[in-house]
Amino acid sequence: MLRILWLAVLFAGLVQPGAAQAQQQDFDVDVVDLLKRIDANLFPASGQLFIRIHNETPRGPGVETSLYAARDGGERWAALIAAPASLKGRTLMRQGDEMRVRLPGELGYRHQGWVDSFVGGSFGNVDLFPEPWSDAFDAVVQGRAGPLANLVLTPKDAGRFPFKRLTAVVDVKLAVPIEVRQFGSGNRLIKILHYKDPVPFPYGHTRPRVVEAINGLNTGYSSIMEYGDIVDRAFTEADLAFENLPRVGVLLK
Repeated sequence: MLRILWLAVLFAGLVQPGAAQAQQQDFDVDVVDLLKRIDANLFPASGQLFIRIHNETPRGPGVETSLYAARDGGERWAALIAAPASLKGRTLMRQGDEMRVRLPGELGYRHQGWVDSFVGGSFGNVDLFPEPWSDAFDAVVQGRAGPLANLVLTPKDAGRFPFKRLTAVVDVKLAVPIEVRQFGSGNRLIKILHYKDPVPFPYGHTRPRVVEAINGLNTGYSSIMEYGDIVDRAFTEADLAFENLPRVGVLLK
């Protein structure tokens, strides 16, 4: 209950980003360093992940999806769906803003973007295969209550992502997000992400094990992402080249 009240206080104090810029020095937070620490906690510089995603719709539970993913520096990702059977073998590679998806039995590939979803449900590719915050966003500190700080993040490249800005409540001490809200044009709420259950992972950092996405346009739709494992593993630029899209399954074994 205390945490809910804390979040309510922080979001009740939202001000325009310009005003936040003028106030950020009052909150004793080095926002550049904070973003870098958050990036280091969320993912290893190069590593392999196992993820389960549960989707909920107004009609009840949707499909549960399991996938393996590889990451190198945030600019390069690869992913392989292991279950359910209807999606098994589907692969994705991302280099920068370009994403290619290959379906089993197809010779070619399909293009996807940030707004699309490799697995369906409320998580878009921008949530599944994110850029490091310190690379993608400019941030200002907008408020603070104890260990929690409220940030406003705007994309460094305007128009790149399917939202105009983010507001984020983060734990400054742990350097992890607690809640993130995505806003579109006209201050329209697109999505809310709740980060839960911070635990230590084998790559030596503590991060939330669970992320819940709630559709801001229709709250009957939500998805839960559970990180089963995140480990250090070195991948080369050649490993995650588009030419290896048909061999992602071999890469992630």
